[in-house]
Amino acid sequence: MKKVLFGLLSLTLLIGTSCKKSKDAPAFTKENVIGNYMLTKVVFSANGQEQDITSSYVDDCEKDDIVTLKIDGTYESDDAGQPCTGDYTGTWAIPAANKFDMDGEVFDVSSWDGTTMGISQAWNFGGMNGSVIIYMKKQ
Repeated sequence: MKKVLFGLLSLTLLIGTSCKKSKDAPAFTKENVIGNYMLTKVVFSANGQEQDITSSYVDDCEKDDIVTLKIDGTYESDDAGQPCTGDYTGTWAIPAANKFDMDGEVFDVSSWDGTTMGISQAWNFGGMNGSVIIYMKKQ
């Protein structure tokens, strides 16, 4: 009987400690989004299929650039690493909980976990209609 009780207690402790709640992503707010970002990949999605188009969509010299989103609604792009386009600045905003505006171009927020942001919009790639998803990771 002691073995059965000890076994049940051990099983309960094992299950109780292994089932931790996962942390929810912070809200998609200006305060949580500000920071330095680097492009990680660009995906084209159509008809339930996704295709990584990073090498077709982004020049190699742009893949190491850092975009700094500032609390005042401005951003700076630092042409880091391999030079290419030069530095530039602009504006950004979060007009709604699931929208991201960069220089007046509005994207849907397709994913946000507090460090990686995925923004998307309708796009035609190679004659096929779908959406492009741009993934950027906080540095």
